[in-house]
Amino acid sequence: MIQMVLENPVSVKDAERFCQEILPQVSRTFALSIRFLPGNLGRAVLVAYLICRIADTVEDDPVASIAAKTALLDHLLECFDSPALANSYGETARGVQGEPAHVQLVKHTGLVFALYRSLPRTSQQHVQRWVSEMVHGMKKFINLYPNGIRIQTLDEYKEYCY
Repeated sequence: MIQMVLENPVSVKDAERFCQEILPQVSRTFALSIRFLPGNLGRAVLVAYLICRIADTVEDDPVASIAAKTALLDHLLECFDSPALANSYGETARGVQGEPAHVQLVKHTGLVFALYRSLPRTSQQHVQRWVSEMVHGMKKFINLYPNGIRIQTLDEYKEYCY
């Protein structure tokens, strides 16, 4: 058993169930293809997508300050190394605003990281590497454009989409 949100023990099976159920609510296209990926590959892509969706929800928050977004993104990255921080992230990010399903996902970040921790170590390393790279890019652009991201050049667009 894994210690999870609200100090209730939650199994990896429960964490995976949450992740599978929230996926079609927070994605239209990725949800279709992720379901067909087998075993650990499917779970790793599911987890990576959901953590990216959490980060994107923070980035897209229409009212949070740049400082608050940056702090929440930094905190999200710390969740890779700390189950306790992952379990408390939903409380830390309780003011995040956005689409209801996206906010629900943020609230249950600990469940996503519970499934992440069940992955083979190599899969965890890949997920952490690429999600971290994306989050660092997000932080760069939200700080570069404090009034909302306004891509100015093709090179900037390529970097943002990378």
